[in-house]
Amino acid sequence: MYFKFALITLGVLIVLMVYRILFRSPTVFYKIQSINAFTSLCVLFLMVYVYFLKQPGFIDLAFIYIVINYIGIVTVLKYIQAIYNDQDKKL
Repeated sequence: MYFKFALITLGVLIVLMVYRILFRSPTVFYKIQSINAFTSLCVLFLMVYVYFLKQPGFIDLAFIYIVINYIGIVTVLKYIQAIYNDQDKKL
């Protein structure tokens, strides 16, 4: 029963985070932060769902998703930082 409540709550939070990513993020950095929070919520949802189904094999997927998220966010932030540094040099 608690797992269903947790899954429903996480599902609602994921939908709200998608709304924030699409409509409420004023700058690129807020969008990146929202995407990072979205992927964290998805991993948490996956972990609770795996525990609910008693299928430990899917935990590996969650860890791979976390690593891909980390590498992707660091890469995007370095790229954006390089763009902003180049713009400062031109001024």
